[in-house]
Amino acid sequence: MGYVESNLLNGENVIAKAKIHWAVFISAIVILIPAIVGIINKDDRLSFICFGGFIAALIHGFIVLKTNELAITNQRIIGKKGLISRETVELKYEKIESISVAQSILGRILKFGTIVVRGTGGTAVSFQFVANPVAFKNKAMEKIG
Repeated sequence: MGYVESNLLNGENVIAKAKIHWAVFISAIVILIPAIVGIINKDDRLSFICFGGFIAALIHGFIVLKTNELAITNQRIIGKKGLISRETVELKYEKIESISVAQSILGRILKFGTIVVRGTGGTAVSFQFVANPVAFKNKAMEKIG
């Protein structure tokens, strides 16, 4: 049971949950390329350093994949990110000021981006590497009215 499910109120149901896109692993893939080149060229130092970076980026990707949650319920938006330090947002629809989406060129091509939820009083939380962020935002905006 995740954060969202464990924090539902009585009578509250999840309408949609954002998924984290596989693009969270792009940095690991990019770092793996010079490691492979180092192995081919028998450059042990290059391949060792790059392979270490690849492992670190891979672990980071898995942590983001497993610890970020964002959901729309019939009453509010609930989100959580982080493993050791945690950032949460639980905003009732009447307290939501805006929901915005930011996408790079690669994000538009691969259909991932960052969703920023802003509440009244300056509350703002961003969620990176969200798959189909525009569809998620539209679903939230439909619910907000």
